Amino acid sequence: MAKRFTLSIVGWNEYQERPDRANYTWCKLYSKTITGHFWQSSTLEQKAVWVTLLCLRNMQQEEVIHTQDFVLAGYCGVKASDVTEIIKGLIELGVIRDECGIIPGKIQADSRQNPGLELELELEKEKKEKGAAAIQPLPSVIAPQLVGDYSQKAVALLSTASLELQQTWLASYPDPAWIKQEINKATGWILANPKKAPKKFPAFMSNWLARGWENFRKTLPSNRSAGEIPDWKREALEKEAREKEKRNVS
Repeated sequence: MAKRFTLSIVGWNEYQERPDRANYTWCKLYSKTITGHFWQSSTLEQKAVWVTLLCLRNMQQEEVIHTQDFVLAGYCGVKASDVTEIIKGLIELGVIRDECGIIPGKIQADSRQNPGLELELELEKEKKEKGAAAIQPLPSVIAPQLVGDYSQKAVALLSTASLELQQTWLASYPDPAWIKQEINKATGWILANPKKAPKKFPAFMSNWLARGWENFRKTLPSNRSAGEIPDWKREALEKEAREKEKRNVS
């Protein structure tokens, strides 16, 4: 007689991080799996059944896995008569749970006695949370004159510059539109050159503005010498002269 099992995967969210997905076609395996307690302590048959259970959980899209011994045997090539013992071993290793007590004794792993994968996943989760907290950008404080259309990356970078420093930029370079444009350009450069990304954006941006302002200042109308023709007008006159020359030649 076929044996039915109702099982769940310990730490399932680690393998399927997108519960909102409409079509579950994949689940994740991590390289750390092969160095963990479970992988080092399990048999080849236990590994095969566990991976099969991951796929079934992903395919069934339910909190628990409903399956039978001959189904698992057919999927992963183990003997149907061995499936129950294999599942018992996986429960003891802490990677799956028996949800209905069909297995005699209803063996349940205790992370305090058996440091299996569940404990490893909890430690990994805690490590990720601490890392995310460490790199979280400062609250966004942007000078009113510099509020503009920025990417999320630009906002995060600009938020590391104090309001006092932003006001200094505005006092030194009296063209807010130009400063905002340069912030976007600097962000684009950083994204395109991740290996050269500055450790301190405020200092990097201050140097960026200082280098760029002198060239920009020369284009301002008030800085043109008397009788100097604007670039747009000079280009228009040159184009008109070329067209006139072509007409004379023809």
